[in-house]
Amino acid sequence: MEKLIEIQNLRKTFDGVEVLKGVNLDLEKGKNVVLLGKSGIGKSVLIKCIVGLITADSGSIKVFGQEISHLDPEGLLALRKRVGFLFQGGAVYDSMTVRENLEFPIRRSLYTRNKEQIDAMVTRALENVGLLDAIDKMPSELSGGMRKRVGLARTLILHPEIILYDEPTTGLDPVTSGEISELILEIQKKYNTSSIIITHDLKCIRATANSISLLKDGIIVAEGTFDEFLKSQDKEIRSYFS
Repeated sequence: MEKLIEIQNLRKTFDGVEVLKGVNLDLEKGKNVVLLGKSGIGKSVLIKCIVGLITADSGSIKVFGQEISHLDPEGLLALRKRVGFLFQGGAVYDSMTVRENLEFPIRRSLYTRNKEQIDAMVTRALENVGLLDAIDKMPSELSGGMRKRVGLARTLILHPEIILYDEPTTGLDPVTSGEISELILEIQKKYNTSSIIITHDLKCIRATANSISLLKDGIIVAEGTFDEFLKSQDKEIRSYFS
């Protein structure tokens, strides 16, 4: 199976505290990997290193076979167009309408300046997340779940091959959380995306994960399927599934 992301011996220190101590992690094409671990342990740091938002101290990150640390700014920008990133809060721009939020990455990437094509891309992205009716609303008019959907639509609009999800269901009610989880799965099937998903939501994990990687003490200490983790007798793993 083709590996789209290959991380080897990744290390990162902040203010003398080593957060990542030699992480090894792969993402295969068409797969969803859930990254599990306690809050503040470095999961978000890891996925931000993947797209160069944070620079690792040492180790290797290859995305689409390209070593991240060897890319110049232009090369890094080109790579980011192929990797979508859904931040915890959706990172929706409050001063822009939903339409303007989705137009922003298109115009910034210079993907197209044709109004008809931009309108078609925005419409299709909102249809994918069931929010076409909200196209001219302001973020302040949306619920938390709707804001997450807008963030996901904006992530999808440039058709990324990889999507990095940072706590996609945090702060949502159980029904909306389930809808977001199903949406992640639908996107994977429809577009054959490959994803790393940070979440503690067991229903989200069950619905979306092809495999799970557990981050503890700065390294990946366990890998397996949802069923394998569910049946594990390891105390650390059981603490997430009890």
